[in-house]
Amino acid sequence: MLTRAIAAFSIIGLAACGGGGAGGSAETPPPSPPGKEIITPAFESYRTDHNGRNRVRLDVSTPTDAPVIAGFEDGKPTSPAGYRNLIDLANTAYGNRMTIEVIGKVAGANGTGPAERILRLTVDETPLLAARPGAPVSADGKYYFRGANFVWASLDGQPLLTGANSDGLVNMELDFSKQTAAIRLETGVDSGSQVRTAMSADNLPFNIQTGAYGGDVTLRVWDPDSSDILSAAGSLRGSVGGRPEFADGRHDLVTGGLYSISGKDKETGRQVDANGVFHGADPNVGK
Repeated sequence: MLTRAIAAFSIIGLAACGGGGAGGSAETPPPSPPGKEIITPAFESYRTDHNGRNRVRLDVSTPTDAPVIAGFEDGKPTSPAGYRNLIDLANTAYGNRMTIEVIGKVAGANGTGPAERILRLTVDETPLLAARPGAPVSADGKYYFRGANFVWASLDGQPLLTGANSDGLVNMELDFSKQTAAIRLETGVDSGSQVRTAMSADNLPFNIQTGAYGGDVTLRVWDPDSSDILSAAGSLRGSVGGRPEFADGRHDLVTGGLYSISGKDKETGRQVDANGVFHGADPNVGK
């Protein structure tokens, strides 16, 4: 049974990439900063019992989808016909520290066609770990991430458009001193992506105790059938996991998260609905 509360994990005074640990003896370390509250009611967020990972989940399924959802539980040999997990991290340098599941209804008899409907999105990520147990969190240092971005968007209730870019997490900066996250996400139009999208968000609250970050965001979507560039508001929640140490030319942090958008473009009145997932790591991971 999964616990429905985020567990706080201890993390370290940052090493060479960001800065040293705070003062105090090993027996009685000074208290760590409490960390900012991350308010994102659109998402479930908790620590899993089965592997102790930090989970972010968005469930947009209906009661009639319950048998399909059950078909994706651990130990099931195959996915229900007509549905599949749309994300595969098997070939990434950090897939063993993160699991992403996007359950989608897909077209085609063999279940390999484009997504027609999204049921549930989940990111499970390794916790933010302490390299020096007992040391307080050091509110110092900046860390940078790049990676992939995927989005499933509907304009005016029309069929889903899939946006996907292996370098669509263009950049993300975590600032431990300011306790903020800045993120830039994009998709383009090419052989594997149907729609161009873009999101830029600065000063999102970042909790240096738990690794969670998120808040209100705005997504832009270029309508492939017109000249309209539509914007709508929503929410994003992610987390960072691993160790903030710096060694062998990189740090050991990874990040992943979800975003959900629903609203009308202010200029045209057109409806935009979208759900997305992103993941990334230090740009030097795997090199």
